[in-house]
Amino acid sequence: IRNMVFNPLFQILFFTDWTYNYIIWHIDWIFFTAIWTIVPFLPSCYFFTTETFHSYFIKKATEKLVRKDAKKYNALP
Repeated sequence: IRNMVFNPLFQILFFTDWTYNYIIWHIDWIFFTAIWTIVPFLPSCYFFTTETFHSYFIKKATEKLVRKDAKKYNALP
């Protein structure tokens, strides 16, 4: 019984006072964990929404088209 009562799974399933207090006091921990999980991905997200990102792909696509066109007229080796 003692093992059952102190078992976290049991506490979560039967939602005792201990579990409730644990959740209340650890909300800050959960919050900061979530923030620091997201933070490393923010720069890439910013990059994906900037003009630089889009112009890079437009440039690549244009380059490909130009090369294709040049190949058609034997302008490229």
